[in-house]
Amino acid sequence: KLPKEKIVIAMCDDNDENYLIRVSSQPPDYMECHKFVSHPSCGAISTFVGTTRNTFQDKNVLRLSYEGYVPMANREIRELCR
Repeated sequence: KLPKEKIVIAMCDDNDENYLIRVSSQPPDYMECHKFVSHPSCGAISTFVGTTRNTFQDKNVLRLSYEGYVPMANREIRELCR
């Protein structure tokens, strides 16, 4: 059974037009991210979507779960962007 809540970190923020930082329980919207980075001067946009294997160290992977302290996550992501 997959957990009901998960934290996804994507690029997004309303306060700074240069960064899009969002900590959310929902996956990022591909079109929203694409629109944010699109610009006539850009030649390409590269997108990565990750998955996980069904085994790790000879054990079955049943689910992935992430948790975090949202205020700290936002602060640290902003710091990484500088």
